[in-house]
Amino acid sequence: MLNGLPKEWSSELLTVVGDATSDAVLKAAGIDAARGLIAALDQDQANLFVTISGRSLNPTLRIVSRALEPTTEEKLLRAGADKVVQVNTIGGLRLASEMIRPEVTGFLDHMMRDPDRTLRIDEIAVAADSSLAGKLLAESDIRKAGDVLVIAVRSPDGRYQYNPGPDHPILPGQTLIVIGDPAQVRNLRAAR
Repeated sequence: MLNGLPKEWSSELLTVVGDATSDAVLKAAGIDAARGLIAALDQDQANLFVTISGRSLNPTLRIVSRALEPTTEEKLLRAGADKVVQVNTIGGLRLASEMIRPEVTGFLDHMMRDPDRTLRIDEIAVAADSSLAGKLLAESDIRKAGDVLVIAVRSPDGRYQYNPGPDHPILPGQTLIVIGDPAQVRNLRAAR
């Protein structure tokens, strides 16, 4: 282990050793140019502090923060987190899923980690100038362009349309939730 990382990762990952609640450490890690920050310390107060610092040092940063206590989520969101992950809640849901739907849970785990297949669930944002915008799903030729399957569409107001039919209109601001090989998803992004 080097800096808390397995030895095989040490040559691949850039690390900064220090206290993440310190602005100086966040700056040394490149917070000014970062696109995202994950606050995953072992205390909610520390994650709150990192979130506040991260948001003040880079207002455009996407911040995902860990929370242990349910009451902390609202505070983290007010402090600038874009998303809060309730680890105890997610752990509980996972335990229940393993009990109630073990085959589905196993399938999803296998799909996401199978080294021989790279099938993944991904997202494609539909911009106003996208060649997909204004077309029906059937007219889009998404299957031909990227050989991916659209399994859901998220509207700008946060609602999801699951298993959209061929007559579903693709509109700017929507996000297509797709399943496919990462290379196929990249092809679709390039084609749009």
